[in-house]
Amino acid sequence: MDFEIATVKAILTEHDLLKEIKSTKTVANTGISYDSRTVKPGYMFFCKGNFKPEYLSVARQNGATTYVSENEYPEGTGMTAIIVTNVTRAMAVLSATYYNFPQNDLFIIGLRERRVRPVQLTLHTQF
Repeated sequence: MDFEIATVKAILTEHDLLKEIKSTKTVANTGISYDSRTVKPGYMFFCKGNFKPEYLSVARQNGATTYVSENEYPEGTGMTAIIVTNVTRAMAVLSATYYNFPQNDLFIIGLRERRVRPVQLTLHTQF
């Protein structure tokens, strides 16, 4: 599945996460990753956690065309920079969209305590 920048912009704007997009070209991303070692050509890379700019350099060398971050990095020169307010939330909504909302296919189970005894539970399922 290709992930167009226009789609990314719409999703991030809807969730009030987008600060700005710095791009010189229209890019269709062919995958997403937060691990620079697993990036392939055309991927979108997420700069999150204990991020070091060297990771962005490795992702760029491996073929990443776009990066999502809370800050702009000089190591990402030539890439499309998507600057957001919260990168972990942006990663959550973008990955859910990219993988076509897999949470919708989950089987939901609910447990409820019947009385004061925690060992007596009733199982509720949704079909």
